[in-house]
Amino acid sequence: MRLSHRFVFNGAIRNWVVLLPAFLLITGPLSVAAEAQNFDPESLKALIQSLETLKADPESLPIIETWMDQAEEELAEKQQSAAMELEQLQKQLAEAESERENLRSRLDALNVALILLDEQPSGESVTALAKTEETAPPQTLADVQGNEIPIITRTVEFETEIYPIFQQRCFECHGPDKHRGQLRLDAREVVLKKGDNAGVIKPGHGDRSAIFRRIAGLDGEDQMPPVGEKLSVEQMALIRAWIDQGANWPEGLGSDAVTVAKHWSYIPPQRPEIPEVQKKDWPKNPIDSFILSRLESEGFSPQREANKGTLLRRVSLDLIGLPPTPAELDAYLEDDSPDAYEKAVDRLLASPHYGERWARIWLDLARYADTNGYEKDL
Repeated sequence: MRLSHRFVFNGAIRNWVVLLPAFLLITGPLSVAAEAQNFDPESLKALIQSLETLKADPESLPIIETWMDQAEEELAEKQQSAAMELEQLQKQLAEAESERENLRSRLDALNVALILLDEQPSGESVTALAKTEETAPPQTLADVQGNEIPIITRTVEFETEIYPIFQQRCFECHGPDKHRGQLRLDAREVVLKKGDNAGVIKPGHGDRSAIFRRIAGLDGEDQMPPVGEKLSVEQMALIRAWIDQGANWPEGLGSDAVTVAKHWSYIPPQRPEIPEVQKKDWPKNPIDSFILSRLESEGFSPQREANKGTLLRRVSLDLIGLPPTPAELDAYLEDDSPDAYEKAVDRLLASPHYGERWARIWLDLARYADTNGYEKDL
């Protein structure tokens, strides 16, 4: 009675688990029951052994209850752990999906870069090519702030709708005076031909043109223009539609420049060929050859070499801003070695006065001596 009383208050699930081994023993062999119920035989043996222990000693029921409580706790912990693992996997899946979208965006950017290598048409062929080239219908896009850029289907006029945008918002950095990034948007031939600006405007493909993607802030790049208000979505839509319609740029509008002059700092230095000269015994180093070549081209001949004292005075004034001392002059005149002049130059370059001499020039340019204000000495 005590055993039955305990089973009644332990709940239906616990009774089912405890009575299952006895039911399996009555209904068939252990192996058959285990196969039918898909249970591990070893687990069933452990349950049966627990039931036999309980039958022999009903007082051991609290031990069985404790064991089942522990089993339930372990099951709850496993369920919680599985839930946490599932949450972690879902998070990793979301991150992977985000990374896939990022890679897709990068792939689109690479496709735009590949476009830069394509042949860019110029002249009247631009419009003709845009009309014959298959293009996908415009897709709805949004700028970096999430503002939807409308799709314009009417004809866009470059002279009255596009060029004024370039003048007001782009020429400050990409106009006739400044060519940042080797880009200028004031010259038709520069923009529409293959070269440094290839792919900036790809006729027939507004959403793939670099200029549209930069003004919309796509591909993770800084949105243009970099300062001041950004272009409105209506202006972005006009530029995109103009490019989709073939990027028609009437001749005679804008600059007639055909190239972008590079700043000297962007031109890699190249060692020039040493020019041939008539007086081959005069140059003592490659620089002398360039000097003599220019003199000979102008019909002049070099002066005779100055005496040693004059040479030392000249180089001293040039490098340290001071004449040589009597002791320095005497030492130089007494030095008959072939490299006497080179040693004198090395001595001057190692002097602290050399740094003072050339630092003073930069300090003057920086107006270091001004005591109050800029360009005004009050």
